Amino acid sequence: DIISKRITPMEAYHINPRFIQYIGENKVVFISGSNLVTYDYSEKKNCQKFIVRKNNKFEITYLSVGTLKAESGKEEYLVCLGEYDNANDYYYTTIVNPKNPITNYYSIQSEEPVFKVNFATILNNTPYCVTISQNEKIIKKDKKQSKLEFIKYTMQKVVSKAFITEELNSCCYNPKNTIELILCGRGYVRLWNIFINQGNLKENQQRFLRGKHEKEHNFLK
Repeated sequence: DIISKRITPMEAYHINPRFIQYIGENKVVFISGSNLVTYDYSEKKNCQKFIVRKNNKFEITYLSVGTLKAESGKEEYLVCLGEYDNANDYYYTTIVNPKNPITNYYSIQSEEPVFKVNFATILNNTPYCVTISQNEKIIKKDKKQSKLEFIKYTMQKVVSKAFITEELNSCCYNPKNTIELILCGRGYVRLWNIFINQGNLKENQQRFLRGKHEKEHNFLK
């Protein structure tokens, strides 16, 4: 409510309400059209700033916020984006530091076309992030419906990826052991492990629910 009173109706009309996150006590970051915007509602002037990005014409499909410890030892906020190039049918995973978006900017292009990011998160205080993407042109016989990627964004490199036949939409990680992930979606909630040294991802044999019970539900988050 505080924010909406400080933004004009025309600006508010273009804000995607699904993607707005805090990057400080009084500052938020959000998507407006294909733009990334920060808004500091403790400031009376110059409270809204557009972050200039290299791929500013791409469609932003997801936004989340993570942290990374700087050389000073303090945590800095990082914005993780899923972006889609509609002209070439490829997506990008983009990491931006709002304080210094020109030098602290990472972008990793997908190797497979027609997948679109519907979830992305930075594993806090690590140089890694995880994305989930969906096949936008799925064919009934095509088993590659969802794709999980484990990325070392500081090297702009995909460490490992896995294709999953289920419709996935969310992921969380163990904050004390970030190599443990839980993926969930339509009829699917499973534990996955990341093996960084081997560079691969593997579904754990442990089941949270019996197969029939699992298939009867749609796990959103």
